[in-house]
Amino acid sequence: MSINAYSSFMPTPTPTMEDVAELSGLSRVTVSKVLNGHGVRAKTRTRVLDACQKLNFVANHHAATLARGGSRLMGLVVTSITDPFYGKIIEQAERTASSLGFDLAYRCSYSDAQQERRVAEGFLGLKAVALIVSPVPSDENLSFWRTLSGQMPVVFIDHATLRSCHLVATDHYAGACLMTEHLLQLAFRPAYLGSTEPLTNSAIAARQQGYLDAMERAGKEPLFLLPSTETEHGDSEQFGYATVKAYLLTPEARITPLSALACATDAIALGAMTALVEHGLVPGRDVLVAGHDDLSFSSFLTPPLTTVRQPRVAIGETAVQAAVNLVTDPRARKRRVSVKLAPELIVRASTQGLLLKSQTR
Repeated sequence: MSINAYSSFMPTPTPTMEDVAELSGLSRVTVSKVLNGHGVRAKTRTRVLDACQKLNFVANHHAATLARGGSRLMGLVVTSITDPFYGKIIEQAERTASSLGFDLAYRCSYSDAQQERRVAEGFLGLKAVALIVSPVPSDENLSFWRTLSGQMPVVFIDHATLRSCHLVATDHYAGACLMTEHLLQLAFRPAYLGSTEPLTNSAIAARQQGYLDAMERAGKEPLFLLPSTETEHGDSEQFGYATVKAYLLTPEARITPLSALACATDAIALGAMTALVEHGLVPGRDVLVAGHDDLSFSSFLTPPLTTVRQPRVAIGETAVQAAVNLVTDPRARKRRVSVKLAPELIVRASTQGLLLKSQTR
C-alpha cells in the first residue's frame, strides 16, 4: 500500500482560533470577543460564526477560563446516583446554573467519606467556583469541610454535617410532625420505623424528633421498630422489609400489634408494606403506612403511599441561586444561608383504612 493510501486515515488537524481569524479576515482579539459573548457588531459576529461553521471549530471555554485563572464551573456532590430523590434536584440545579451563566458537573460519593473528599478535591483541581453537597453523614470530613468552607462557597443540601454552614433543605422536622399527626387522627399508637442512615444525618435525626414530639403532644408512648443484628445493613427497601418482618414474629407484636407505621423514607415504607402483605396483613386497611419524600414510585404502589413531599425542584434551584450569590457577592459570604422549605403531606390510600382512634390495647 502506498503512502498516499494511508493519508486518508490521517486525522484532520483541529482548527484553531487563528484559523477562524484568518478565514473571517478579522483579528484574533475580535474572534475571541465574539466567542466569549462580548459586544460586537452583528455583521462581525456573523462573519466569525460563519467561519467557525465552515471550519467545524468548537470553542474550548473550559480551557479559556483556566487560562484566565477563572471558572464558571460549579460542582454538585451527592451520596447516590441511583437514589431517585436526587434526580429532580440535579435536573433543576443544571437548568438553574445554565440560566445564570454557570456550568454544573456532578459526582457521586457513594456514601463513602474518603471518596467524598477525593471528589471535592477533584472539583478544586478543576477550579470550581462553588460546591453544592449532600454530605456523607460522618464526622470523618468535618475538618475538611470547615477548611474548604473558608476558602470557597459550599452549600449543603438536604442535610449538613457542620453546625455553622450554608444549608438548603426541607423542614424535615415539620414533615415528620405532619405525618405523625395524620396517623394519630386515624390510629391509636403509630409506630416509627427509622432509617439505615445514622442520626448524624441531620435530616433523619429531625424526622425522628418530629415523630417523638408529635407523640408527646398527643400523650402517646412512642413505639420504635428496632432492627435486629441481621437487619442493620442493606438498602432501604431491604431494611424496611426485614425490620417489619422480624417485628411481626416477636411476642411483642402479639401484645402490641401494629396499627400504623410512620416510615423515615418511601423506600423503607415499600419494604415494610411487602413484609405486611407476606404476613397476611393489608396495608392501608389492617396497618396504615406512611413514608417520606414522595418518590416517583409512591403513587403506583398497592395501595398508593401516603407520604411527605419534599420540594426537590425548589431545593435544586435555591441551592444554585445561593451558590451563585455567594460567588458573585463576596459580602454575602459573611451571612449564613439557611433555607428551610415547607414540606407537604400527600394523603393516599395507604392511610385511608377503617381503623379507629378510639381502639385500645
